[in-house]
Amino acid sequence: MRITKKAIALSVAVVAAVGGGIVLATSANAADPAAVAGPIPNTEGSVSGWNLKNGTIYGADIDPNVVKWFTGTYNNTVTSDSVKDGALAETDLNDAVKGKLNAVGGPVGPAGPEGPAGPKGDTGVVGLTVSSPMKVVPTGFSEIKLDCADGKKALSGGLKWDSGVKSEAKHVVVNGTYPSDLADAEGLSTANSWTIALTNNAPNEITVQPFITCATIG
Repeated sequence: MRITKKAIALSVAVVAAVGGGIVLATSANAADPAAVAGPIPNTEGSVSGWNLKNGTIYGADIDPNVVKWFTGTYNNTVTSDSVKDGALAETDLNDAVKGKLNAVGGPVGPAGPEGPAGPKGDTGVVGLTVSSPMKVVPTGFSEIKLDCADGKKALSGGLKWDSGVKSEAKHVVVNGTYPSDLADAEGLSTANSWTIALTNNAPNEITVQPFITCATIG
C-alpha cells in the first residue's frame, strides 16, 4: 500500500504504545513534502498518526498500561471537588478514618490545678422552734397573733380548734392565716409574727390552739 499526495489529510489524536512508549500524533497535511510517504515501514517506532485511517484504532490495539495511564486514578489526584456530595459511605473509608469518626472521646487528661475557695455561704435556717399556746376566743370574729422570739423569723403558722374546751369543728371558720409584721432586708421580705383570723359560731367562748414556726435565718 502507498500513500500519495492525493491522499486526504487525516485529523486524528492517537494514543498508541509503540515500543513501550506513547505516541501522540496530530493531523498531517498531504501538501507537506514531509507527509509524502512511500510504502508503510514495518519497523518499531516508524508508524505515525497520518499513516492510520480514522476510526481504525480500538482499545484492544492499545497497550493496557497506556489505557490505565489515561483512565486510572492515582494517589493525590482526587480532591473533594471531584466527589459528589453524599456519594461516600462509611464502607468507602479506611479503618483509621472510621475509627476517628466513631470515637466517643479521647483519653482522660490530667487533673487541673485546684481552684480558689468560693465565698462563704449563708448559714441557712437554724434554731427551728414551734410554739402552740392554747387561746380562748369569744363568740364571733377574732384575731390571734403569735410572735417569734427576738432574732427569729416566722416561717409558718396555723390553727387547731377541735381539741379545746367546748370546741367543735362545726363552730369555727378560719378566715385567714398569714405572716405579719413584715420587714424587708436586702430585697427579701421576712415576718416576725403569724396571725390567724377566725370566727367562732358557737354561742359561747371556745378554746383553740394556734401555732407558729420560727427560726433564725442566716
